[in-house]
Amino acid sequence: MSANQSVSAGTDTLVDVDNEVDDVGGWSSSAGMFTVPSGVSRVRVSFSVKANDDETGMWRAQINKNGAIGYPGAAKDWKSTVEADQPLHATTPVIAVSAGDYFKLKVYCANDCAIDDSGMTWFAIEAVE
Repeated sequence: MSANQSVSAGTDTLVDVDNEVDDVGGWSSSAGMFTVPSGVSRVRVSFSVKANDDETGMWRAQINKNGAIGYPGAAKDWKSTVEADQPLHATTPVIAVSAGDYFKLKVYCANDCAIDDSGMTWFAIEAVE
């Protein structure tokens, strides 16, 4: 991320992870989204999301696959209150995919909140062949 990202209360918001570190194979089709290229049949997806400040009220991060949250191996983390130094994080097991499947990282906050742009907020995918 290149700047803190605001999240409005009560909305699922796409995390704008806009700094590619190592995109081998053209996975990143837009900020905050990975698209599975041809030739890949299994992946593992993970994230870490750090709050900019301590937050009260529910704070949740989840990986959506093809726009859905309910898929085999779905990953999410949530807390009723969050301290800024304790990021949310989760990793999927190895999951089956097809070319064109896509993954997005979304955050929900019960109250207005902000995602920290430090190195503790990230979104990653790896091919597992």
